[in-house]
Amino acid sequence: QVRSTETWDLTITGDSALTNEEGKTIDLAWQYGDSATLAGVPYDTDINITLEDQPATIATGAYTKYIRFRIPYHWGVYPGDYSGNVSIEATTF
Repeated sequence: QVRSTETWDLTITGDSALTNEEGKTIDLAWQYGDSATLAGVPYDTDINITLEDQPATIATGAYTKYIRFRIPYHWGVYPGDYSGNVSIEATTF
């Protein structure tokens, strides 16, 4: 959620795969949208969202977006601990 008295920008970026210590990877799939269930929103292979000059939200309550990711795990996935990065940044000027 974002609450702002000024116009603002939103940037969301994330890895398309998780990686373990041996360099093995697992692809990620992302959903992004307005509904908490994200029903009907197709999964995408990466997340790279940029929304600029969003209106002030303080008068309307809050601005809410939803993100979900899934990890397709199957027998061919190498076991271990995997890591990745996601960045969510809301800025005003």
